[in-house]
Amino acid sequence: MKKSFTFSLIALVVILVLATALRLYKLSEIPAGFFADEASIGLNSYTILTNGTDEYGTPYPFFFRALGEYKGPIGVYTTVPFIAIFGLNEFAVRLSSAFFGVLSIFALYLLVKQLFKHHRHNERIALFAAFFLTISPWHNHFSRVYLEALMPFVFFTTLAVYLFLKAQDNERFLPASMVAFALATYSYFPARIFVPLFGITLFAIFFPFFWNHKRITILSLLILALLLTPLMQHHLNSEGWERWNRVNVFSHFPGDGSNGETALQHITNNYLSHFSMDFLFFKGDIGMTNSPSRRHSVRGMGELYLIQLPFMCLGFLGLFKRKYRTALLILTIWLLIYPLADALTADKNAQATRSIIGVVPFQILSAVGLFLAVEHMSRMQKALYVIGIASIIIILTLAVAHYARLYFVEYPLYSSDWGGWQYGARDIINHFISVEDQYDSLMMAPAFNSPGIFIRFYSQNLEKGCTKCAISQLAEHLTQILDPNNKKREFFANPPSDVGMLPDYLKFETKKTIYYPDNSTAFIFGEVKR
Repeated sequence: MKKSFTFSLIALVVILVLATALRLYKLSEIPAGFFADEASIGLNSYTILTNGTDEYGTPYPFFFRALGEYKGPIGVYTTVPFIAIFGLNEFAVRLSSAFFGVLSIFALYLLVKQLFKHHRHNERIALFAAFFLTISPWHNHFSRVYLEALMPFVFFTTLAVYLFLKAQDNERFLPASMVAFALATYSYFPARIFVPLFGITLFAIFFPFFWNHKRITILSLLILALLLTPLMQHHLNSEGWERWNRVNVFSHFPGDGSNGETALQHITNNYLSHFSMDFLFFKGDIGMTNSPSRRHSVRGMGELYLIQLPFMCLGFLGLFKRKYRTALLILTIWLLIYPLADALTADKNAQATRSIIGVVPFQILSAVGLFLAVEHMSRMQKALYVIGIASIIIILTLAVAHYARLYFVEYPLYSSDWGGWQYGARDIINHFISVEDQYDSLMMAPAFNSPGIFIRFYSQNLEKGCTKCAISQLAEHLTQILDPNNKKREFFANPPSDVGMLPDYLKFETKKTIYYPDNSTAFIFGEVKR
């Protein structure tokens, strides 16, 4: 027993070390660029840390007004410690997401051990699940960026389910489970759809437990209600629905088919796309129809490895045949509910961000299937067993190596422009600050989502900032440039397309050039001369 425990502990540590390495390697450089959502999280964490307010001066808000909507508190407040240690930069912001990414792997390990607590090899299945989540393209991709609080959503949900199952043996874990569910709900807007639906189904499945433990159930529900009171109050105001009003399908589809399909048809098609071979195994988010964004996955593979498909099928059949009713019910319901938040949006086809919570059950099924495959091979002749195990290891190693090449080598070359991570803001603001004394105004082209957030983020000195920095199109200054009485010295940072639109009688005097990772020109610095 002691030998088995030592092996499991070593294996878990190795898995977590691998997970950390995959999530921290060149974290501030890949993806190449830094999106406005990330800058917003970092800036508000910094103002909370230094001033005790959000970027607009509101003291310790529960919901943060940012980029035209209100974001939940989890992303900002959990990033504060990392900003405090490493300063206001890309690494600190993304490290917060990577931290919860690694934590969610450990939480999954605990969940699977508890889910199969009556299985004599539950430790092995849990290690397989943790390994699959470690190498998951879907999970790794969003562990390395901070688009909303995706990783806290995955972590707190996984932890909540683990604590809930733990409460079946010891009722004192139930209040802690409710706290974790509440934190998951605050993490990301789709969680406000997934968590209540999933919670209701858990309540139905485990109703006898709640009935037999009425006092702890009532206490836990009171704690949950108390924790969710600010969220309910938030949704009593119009601000609580701003994000929903912008993306929900009912605001974009009248329901009569005048847009080519009814709202119900759109929801159905969108829902089913989350189980398509293209999304899961061949193309991923980036390859789906009507998916212009290059931020959510890599080209050349799906959100899961193709080798997981036979393991997932085997795992599902194995749970069904071996009558693991509770595990099968929980995983099936999890899979059925995970696309709903995304399906109710106006976007066509599956989106990897809004459906991120689905990454968990797929890894568990893969782990069960891998265990059953190994168990079956162990009954074969030794030579066949060795060949089978070696084949699985080689295929998994090649799959991970293939993904690593796609992500770390190829992905930065096509995901840094407007449709991707919008590379260049840091270099623009840093150069502006270095030449600020030489010019009367410094003009950055609005070639970013919410470009103003970057001026505040990269200035860091929030009392002064880059006082001469502004967002403006080059064309807006032609009248001033042509005015012979205008003595202002203006410095511009524009994409080459903007510079090429200048009339022939004006010359753009280039001072500096920023290049994308593929060596194409991103931005040109310079002055305009008559």
